[in-house]
Amino acid sequence: MPHKATIPVQPAPPTTVSPTTDEQNSNSKSNVDWMRIRHMAETERYKEIIDRLHTGPTSPMVQNARAVCLMRLGRGDDAAQILRQLVMPAGCTWMRPDAPLIYKLNFATSLLLRGLPSGCLSTLREIHEPTHPTSIALQAAVQRWVKSLSPWSRFLWTIGGVEPDGCRVPIDFVPGLFDWDTRLA
Repeated sequence: MPHKATIPVQPAPPTTVSPTTDEQNSNSKSNVDWMRIRHMAETERYKEIIDRLHTGPTSPMVQNARAVCLMRLGRGDDAAQILRQLVMPAGCTWMRPDAPLIYKLNFATSLLLRGLPSGCLSTLREIHEPTHPTSIALQAAVQRWVKSLSPWSRFLWTIGGVEPDGCRVPIDFVPGLFDWDTRLA
């Protein structure tokens, strides 16, 4: 009986379809497991969140989450750098009107943590949301801080917003708002 040669059948190469822009945006958002990130935030694993988000997409939501974690780790300077890019056009000193409110409030918070209460208050004036809980908390922190200043430092602050060297304003709240945060009311 003649032997038939067996020819291995190669599988057809997979077809590739280029995703639309909407699909690409959706995919980049889904690369981040936000439920896991949220759980990590609830258990105060901020360093782990930063590490996890460092290698993923760089959407505004990711950048804001990184900045919130940095603030909660006491790194207001680093958070302010990230948030400034989210809320201010390059080379400008004013905020973009279309920037989300929570990003602007986070920027104000990062300035306060950075030791710049005058920058925080200036940002709050520009935001013009005096009844927002974060605005109220930031203003109250600055007011308490002003009362704690020496008479000379309080005088310099009152007449010109001069902050003492090494200025640190203590806060009595958890800094920063994630995009999913319920404290937005």
